[in-house]
Amino acid sequence: MSLLKALFILLSVMGILSGITGIASIQMSSTETLVTRHDLWGRIVAIAFAAFFAGAWYGLHKRFITVWRIGWAVIILFFAEFLYSSLSWSLTLAGSERWLVSTGLVVIGLGFGVWAVLWWKQHRSYFYA
Repeated sequence: MSLLKALFILLSVMGILSGITGIASIQMSSTETLVTRHDLWGRIVAIAFAAFFAGAWYGLHKRFITVWRIGWAVIILFFAEFLYSSLSWSLTLAGSERWLVSTGLVVIGLGFGVWAVLWWKQHRSYFYA
């Protein structure tokens, strides 16, 4: 769980920095640097994500069982978002490529999803200790 806590701290700090500076992304090439900035709503969303990850860190630190239950919803939402994003892209491909790539993405997503479910279920005792 310490790795997950460190990840939550990193994501929270990144959200705060992104919300304060307004920088959404930086792309660099050999000839130029492109900085993409947030608008006002983007900054608000970045701060909201920072607050969410800070709350998740606090819940893990205090071992609240509610965080373990919310973790199930997060796993399901990330899986659904992965499938939506990847299949939206792969179904635009032509011919048999679309079905081969789509099937591969679904299999990879299911594999990672099953791993995440088993890993999260295994760590239930952390919250009841």
